[in-house]
Amino acid sequence: MSKLLLLFFASIISLMNATITSRTYTYKTVDSLNIEAIVHSPTLPDGQLSPVYMAIHAGGFIMGAKDNKDSPSKAEIEELCSRGWTVVSIDYRLAPAVLLEDIVQDVQDAYAWIRNELSQIQPINPDLITVSGKSAGGGLALISGYKLTPRPRAIIAFYPYCSNYNDIAVSDPTTQPSEELLTLMSEADESVSAYYYTNTTSDPRRTLWAKLTAEKKGGWVMVSRDPEESAESIVKKLKVFSAIDNIDQDYPPTYLTHGMKDGVVLFSQSIQMAEKLQEYNVDFKLDLIYGNGHMYDNRSPSEKAWKNHVLSAFDFAAKYMK
Repeated sequence: MSKLLLLFFASIISLMNATITSRTYTYKTVDSLNIEAIVHSPTLPDGQLSPVYMAIHAGGFIMGAKDNKDSPSKAEIEELCSRGWTVVSIDYRLAPAVLLEDIVQDVQDAYAWIRNELSQIQPINPDLITVSGKSAGGGLALISGYKLTPRPRAIIAFYPYCSNYNDIAVSDPTTQPSEELLTLMSEADESVSAYYYTNTTSDPRRTLWAKLTAEKKGGWVMVSRDPEESAESIVKKLKVFSAIDNIDQDYPPTYLTHGMKDGVVLFSQSIQMAEKLQEYNVDFKLDLIYGNGHMYDNRSPSEKAWKNHVLSAFDFAAKYMK
């Protein structure tokens, strides 16, 4: 009978953890633009506080939204909530209407909102927060390691863009932006905090992203937008947002995962970050995946890559969320 009772209670707990409630909040407003977060909450026993997984979406800083299918995915939300974690996926203002400093300010404000306001209305532990992101969101997650106060307990960076904005393979400040690029930027210069892009070549922001990548102007558009600004000035500004230039001994434990066939973000960026973390004796794991490209994790949880590299990222962070 005791074994049957144990099985019964275990099944009840499993069902409780599988129940997820999702609700959207406005965490800040800038010039009448509401910037939102969607909160996915597990059902927990009375009195139990949930750790928080703060997710920052991908999209090259000019596209994406908190509720894209990969930001995080449904399978990731279900897995995290089954562990008793609350998932908070945030929007942020998108370039080129704003600079990277404005986007980072949104991340800081979202983090403060979770700690100071969300914690007053939901059973979360404001001192147990992992910050995670994919691609551009992964780069923002790395920036959070030295820009957020108090620092996150852990960071998970999926194929992050970037850890080093002054890598010449990523950002070349010595060349002038083309007239075509300036025109594309002007056409996309609208204040938005979410953009649901398509995979078609007719999508204007996707076209802009492709042009920025081809001309290696991602760093320039994030800190300058002035075609006449000197390369020296741009390099100085980019150092503020290059994680490898801002790591210290208090940087949070960090999980870096990157496909070695990534044609969007060079996996050498994650190697550079790992080397710097090692230099400062920060706990980290560098998870390089042979044969996988960008957005490798946007797959079924039954697939090997998802099991081996997404679950292991969550397991890494869990060590620091107690």
